[in-house]
Parts: sequence; structure tokens; C-alpha cells
Amino acid sequence: MMRHLGLTPRLALVFVLFAAALLAGVSALAYANGRAALLASTTADLLSTAHEKEAALASWIEHRQADMAALAASPRLRADLALLLANPDTAAARAAHNRLVAELQPRVTSGGTYLSLMLIEPVEGQVIAATDPAEEGKFKEDRPYFLEGMRHPYVQNVYYAIGLQGLAMTASAPVTSADGRLLAVLAGRLNLAEMSAIISRHSGLHQSDDAFLINPSSLFVTQPYMLTDPVVLQRGIHTEASRRCLAGQSGTLLADDYRGVPTIIVHRWLAERQLCLIVKVDQSEAFVPARAFGAQLLLISALLLVVASGVAIGLARTITRPVLALQAGATRFSQGDRSVTLPITSGDELGMLARTFNTMAAAIGAHEAQLRDYAGQLEHRVAARTAELQVAQTRLQRLVDANIIGVAIAGAGGEIFEANDYYLDMLGVTRHEFACGQVRWSDVTPPEHLPADQRALAELAATGVCTPYEKEYLRRDGTRVWVMIADAVLPQEDGSMIALVQNITDRKHAEQELARQADDLRRSNAELQQFAYVASHDLQEPLRMVSSYTQLLARRYKGRLDADADEFIAYAVDGASRMQTLINDLLTYSRVGTRGKPFTPVDCKAALEQAITNLKLMSAEHGALITHAPLPTVLADAPQLVQLFQNLLSNGIKYHGAEPPCIHVAAEARGAEWIFSVCDNGIGIEPQYAERIFIIFQRLHTRAEYPGTGIGLAICKKIVERHGGRIWVESQPDQGATFYFSLPQHGDASQ
Repeated sequence: MMRHLGLTPRLALVFVLFAAALLAGVSALAYANGRAALLASTTADLLSTAHEKEAALASWIEHRQADMAALAASPRLRADLALLLANPDTAAARAAHNRLVAELQPRVTSGGTYLSLMLIEPVEGQVIAATDPAEEGKFKEDRPYFLEGMRHPYVQNVYYAIGLQGLAMTASAPVTSADGRLLAVLAGRLNLAEMSAIISRHSGLHQSDDAFLINPSSLFVTQPYMLTDPVVLQRGIHTEASRRCLAGQSGTLLADDYRGVPTIIVHRWLAERQLCLIVKVDQSEAFVPARAFGAQLLLISALLLVVASGVAIGLARTITRPVLALQAGATRFSQGDRSVTLPITSGDELGMLARTFNTMAAAIGAHEAQLRDYAGQLEHRVAARTAELQVAQTRLQRLVDANIIGVAIAGAGGEIFEANDYYLDMLGVTRHEFACGQVRWSDVTPPEHLPADQRALAELAATGVCTPYEKEYLRRDGTRVWVMIADAVLPQEDGSMIALVQNITDRKHAEQELARQADDLRRSNAELQQFAYVASHDLQEPLRMVSSYTQLLARRYKGRLDADADEFIAYAVDGASRMQTLINDLLTYSRVGTRGKPFTPVDCKAALEQAITNLKLMSAEHGALITHAPLPTVLADAPQLVQLFQNLLSNGIKYHGAEPPCIHVAAEARGAEWIFSVCDNGIGIEPQYAERIFIIFQRLHTRAEYPGTGIGLAICKKIVERHGGRIWVESQPDQGATFYFSLPQHGDASQ
């Protein structure tokens, strides 16, 4: 559009656009700096608030511990407790019980520190006195606050209380006699409203600031200031900030909160309390000064742009007047008027340009006559040279077109003025389209490949040749082909170049498919490893609870129910134990490649002796004899090497025949490897199962015949492969088995 404007409007427009761009850049920079400063200030305020609330929470917990310890040290409470324990089931004991409850009851008030208090005898963990009569007689022997409270004042982290159907937090302290003997554990369920008040207390810096705690289950421990819906509180919080914080991270970020509102968030992971503290403020409030500052910048920039426009118009007119006069004289000269003489009105660059024009016009008039004489001579020479070039071009074209590789000749400006048929076919253009000058170097190159072309041209200009490189061509129909290009400068002075081009599309597609499959395989393996670890880890907590309670049932009710109940409980205990063993083995299997230690020189003899020590009880039970030959030092993960020996030795002991187990370990250097052998006199295996036994969960015998999870040999295989080796077995039924595995030679001679 600017081509149709006069010189004065174009200059004025250029000046105005330059001023506008300058003002826009300065304003944007000032606004960005101001916004960044506001963000830093707000983040610092939030971080300070987070530290303050974290310190207040720690102080509250310390006061609860101290208060519980002081109450446990009460002489009256000690005396009545000693009387209750010394004379149970007597009138004196009942009176002591009532005095204990009466002494504890005043501390349990609505809105007070404690919601309930209880005394737990230390042998069986039974509640012997409590402000809540429903708690008396219950057993608390597996509660953390009971186990820790027997040793020192303790505040248990927030947990989910099944009886309360909600979150709870309990403090405890030991009650001891004058001679230091443990009489009972004093425990009190804390009022979480006090902690909520500490965390949700407003800082006063912002109207929309908020703070709350969440537990590892993403449930609100304290109520946010701006959230009162009990359904949402029970459903928990699932935001980016909570995800990062519960992953053990502390930091700041800009993200949506639980309302979906953009906020500035500071999150801190309180590792000791297993809680996440989140402090935030709405971005709309925090950035109000930045928006006001931006509006002021916009108004000032508009006023300055109006002033700049007036200055630009005046300056443009000053420049264009002598230029227009020069243009008029040049027009007359181009029309054949050689008598044109431009007026010299100034001594600046425009005046020098007018003098130069006058000198040029006089010189051109003098040389025109001489050029007419030369023209006749050149026409004859050009005709002869043209005939010679046509013959040479025909020969060259035949040679190039017969080639099975693309050949193109391009000028210094990137225009392709010659190519063979193979090259034209790669571009999808006809020779007619090519001859019409419709193909340029940049036209057939996708934008992302232009930098590679520029590097090749620079190398070409510096050395005369360029390193072959790969790129894509854009065909006329819009499709792309991959090519390999090698360029060289032709001997012409105009800097033209020749390109030898090979179509490698099929090869690139094959490479891309292989790369995609490799990425899919790596991603799949990573996801499987992560799944195995997470599944095993997350199953541990409920399994420990099942195992603990089934064992508790077995101890407490064995013989008190019928034989079927005892048998069923035994089945549950055994199943939980086997499930826990299976999960631990699966966790070990998933950690081989992800939790391994760096390789260091390891004495295989020491690793084997450690494995033998670990299996000492098992070996004694079966009368096993384990011997070994001299063993080398290798570069390995020491704990994993011990585990490898231990798994193979335990297999030899477990799958023994009628004779006591006899196992021999040896090593032999072969080429660049150490070949280890673990030979036993056990029951052996069928050769057809030699590969199957190294697959996870694959077993050749029932669990009733031989215990185990079927993961041991799979772990061995994974450990050996991590160390760059391989593992196999040679065996026949009833003839024992020899397990072999290889490790690269990095250590010294055997010991």
C-alpha cells in the first residue's frame, strides 16, 4: 500500500511508525517491570506469611506437648492412678477412677484445647479412665500416640479416625511414678479448631489472601477462608499447587486455586507433620496497581504519538523538496534531454547529489558516441559466442538428464536456472514451469530448513565446498520429500553453484518409524516401572492394617471361638503375610533399574559371604553346605550383587532333593567377561523351562510344594542385565542345576 503514497507521506508514516514502536516498546518494558516488581513483592509477603504460620503451628504443637507433659506430671493424677492400678476391682479403685475422671474433665470443654482425655495402661494398651465413657475398655495398643507416648511427650500427625468419621490429632505423654516406673499413657484428642484458627488468621495485607492445610490424601485439614461448602471440603482439593506440594516440593507459582480463580500461590511441604501449607492471594487484587500504571502509560504514549506525528510531517517536507527537484531533472534526462542541469541549492548531501548528477550527465553524453562504435563490434562477437554456448549446453544437458541423481545449478541470488529431469521430478514441476523462472531456492525449502541452507552457503563461500546435509523439499502439490544435498562452487565468476541432490525420503520415513517405536518402547517401560513401584508402595499401607488387625484377632480370640474361626483367621494372617512378601518382592523388582547405586569396585568374595550370612538360618534349617572358588573384583552395585548371590543360593537351598543342599560358586575369565557359576545338587528342571523361570511370576511348582513368589529369578535377570551381562541355566531333572551369569571385566585378579 505504501508504494502508492508520495515520498512525503511515506517519510512521515515511517517516522510515526518508528515513534509508535519506540513508545510501545518502552511502555511494554515499563509495564512488565512494574508487574514483575508487584509479583515479587506479593510473593515475598505470601512467603513471609507462610513462614509465620508454619512457626505458629510448630509453637502450638510444642505447647500441646508441654501441656500434656505438665498434666501427666500432676501429683494427684499420679497418686490416684497408682491406687487404681494397685487395687483393681475395689471400692478404693473405683473412687480413684472417679477422681481421675473428675481431674481430667475440666480440661475438656466446648471450644477448648482438648475434645477428650484418656488414660491407657501400658501393658495391653486398654483405656482405664476417660472423659468419654464410651472410650473406656477399648484397646489402643497399635496407636502411634500410645506407642510413642510411652517414651516421651508426643503429638501424632493428623490422621483419619474411623470412629469419628473425620480427621483427628492426638497428643500423649507418659505418666510415671516417683521412681520412674511407667504407670500409664495420658492421651488427649486435640481440638483442630485452634489449629484452623492459627492457619486461617488473616494477615491484613490483602482482602483475598487465604491459607489452609491439606493432608497427603488431598483433604482439607483446616477450612479455607473463602470456602464454606462442606461437600467441597469433604471432596478435597486437586490443584497444581496441591499436587506439587504433596509431592514434597516447596515453592511459588501462578495457577488457579480450588475456585478456579487465577491466584499467586506459595506452597510449603511440612515434612515433619506430613502436611501441605498453602498461602495465596487473587491475581486480580495483586495486580491492580499494575493495571492502573498501564492505563497511565497508554494515555501518555497516545499524547506523545500525536506530538511525534506533527514533527514527522514537518521533517518529511523539508527532506522531500530537493528530492522532488532531483526527480524531475532525472526524468528529463532519461527521456533524452542531455542538456539538463540541476540547481544546487544547498551544501549538504542533497547539494552534493545535484553536483554529481550534473557531472554524470556530461560524462554520459561524451561516452555515448564511443559506445555506439563498440556496439557494432560486440554484436558480431556475441553471435559467434552464443552459437558455441548452445552446442556446449546441449551436450551438458544430455549428460545431466541421464544421471540417476538430481542435479541443479543456481545463481548467487538463489534462482535455479538449470536442472535435470530427476531433480524436476523431485520438485513436481514441469520443464515449462521451470523454464519460465517460477522456481527459486527459497520457494522449494520449508522455513525450518532455511537456517541449514544459510550455513551451507556460508561454508560454500569460505571453502568452495560444503558438508553434505539433509533437508526437505516442498513439492508443487504441497507434499514434502527428504533429500541429501552436496554443493560446490562452479568456476564462473558470478558465484553460481551446483547442487547434487539424492532422494532419501524412504530412508527418513524408516528412521522416523524406528525412532517412534523406540520412544514408544522407552515410554512403555518407564510407565510399567512406575506402575509397579506405585502399586507396590500404595498397597503397603492398607495391607499393613489388614495384617496388623488379623494378627491382633489371632492373638486375642484364639481358642475363644470355634475351630473354623481359628482356621479362617489363620488363613487371613497367612494370606496377608504372603501378600506383603509378594508386594515387597515386586517393589524390589521395580527398584532394580531405578533405585540402584553407582557402580564401584566390589569384592565378589565379600558380597558372597554377606549373602551366606543373610541365609544363615535357612542354611542351618536345611543343613546346606556352601563353598566357593577364588572370586574376582568387579565394577558393580554392591547391594544388588549381594542380592543376586542371595537369590541364587536360596533357590539352591529351597529346591533340594533327598540329600542335604550342596552349592558351589565359581568364576572364570572369558574374553572381556567374568562367567560366574552357581552349581547345586537339587531337583533340577526340564531344559524346556530354562527361559520361563526368569519371567516374573512364572513358577514350575505349587506354593504348597515350595514357598515363594516367583520373582526371585526375574530380579536376578534384571540385576545382571543392568550390569551389562546375561544369565542362563543348564540343568536336567534330578541332576541338579547350574546357574551362569556374566559380568564385564573391570576389576583385578581373583582372590
